[in-house]
Amino acid sequence: MSRIKSLIQLCFLLALTGTAWLLAAAPVAMQDQWLIPGIVLTMWLLMAMSITVLFRQPAQVNGEPEGWWHHTKAKMGRWLMQVLAWIVIGICLALVIISLQLAMNWFRYH
Repeated sequence: MSRIKSLIQLCFLLALTGTAWLLAAAPVAMQDQWLIPGIVLTMWLLMAMSITVLFRQPAQVNGEPEGWWHHTKAKMGRWLMQVLAWIVIGICLALVIISLQLAMNWFRYH
């Protein structure tokens, strides 16, 4: 997973740099043509990077009885990961909708 994570981080930094350059220094004609794909790519790479950071390691289940506090912390940790997973799913769905709308707008004018 570390290879994929570092590759995603590198791609994200490149996409972010390219998009920032488009916003700051690119000619207007180039901005009109490439800004929407740059923003969509940067958003998806940010989402992929967030997923690799948030869900890098599954919770370990230990078969040894260690007391009520250990079990409570484990249950709270699993609950928090489930909540985060649902939040990430919601953000992914919103990103799909935004990406489709931006792509339709981009294809309409190009």
